[in-house]
Amino acid sequence: MHIDALHENAAEFFAGTIGEAIQASGGVLSTAERHYYYPGALQEQFLANLPLPIGANRPHNQKIVFPTATDFERFSSGGAALEAYANNPRTTIYEDTAHHGDWQQGAARYLMGLLGYQVAFSFFDSAHGDGGIGPHRDNWHNVAVQFYGKKAWWLGNDVMLQTPEPTLVLSPGDILVFPQNYPHDVRAILGHSVHLSIETRLDTPIKSA
Repeated sequence: MHIDALHENAAEFFAGTIGEAIQASGGVLSTAERHYYYPGALQEQFLANLPLPIGANRPHNQKIVFPTATDFERFSSGGAALEAYANNPRTTIYEDTAHHGDWQQGAARYLMGLLGYQVAFSFFDSAHGDGGIGPHRDNWHNVAVQFYGKKAWWLGNDVMLQTPEPTLVLSPGDILVFPQNYPHDVRAILGHSVHLSIETRLDTPIKSA
């Protein structure tokens, strides 16, 4: 069934699919030390029609973030960001984008109501060969949605063992769910790639009225 991304139900459709994947994975409070993979959970064309606050469409007040070996560099100026990228090509991170764009705001509200915790969206925009954060753990429950291109993921023991072959390669429409503090590494392959990280902040519950 074709879903028009500009339809008023696009945000609910997107968030509902994410919510189903989270619930099928045991919920955000699951203690299972594993990841869950849902290939083709969203239609590629549906995602391609969703406007993204990245690149030239970035709001002027949004910072551009680059990972370094020990921290993150943040730039408000597009010119300064381009210079930093030229000196050290890395995945461009657009943090906390849930405040930009109707579908993202609507999807974030839906998920926060469903999950009971604050939710943040961050887009990871990578060219082939871009550096990244490297193997790490996050202190939030994570859902990755592949929008464009392909990204290779090393997960769990594969990160620890530094296996040459990735655990999974995500294509557009694929969803990956993994718990807080689960080791992972991600790299772009075969050119330009964009994925969305949906971060459920388990240390920030939403207070009921």
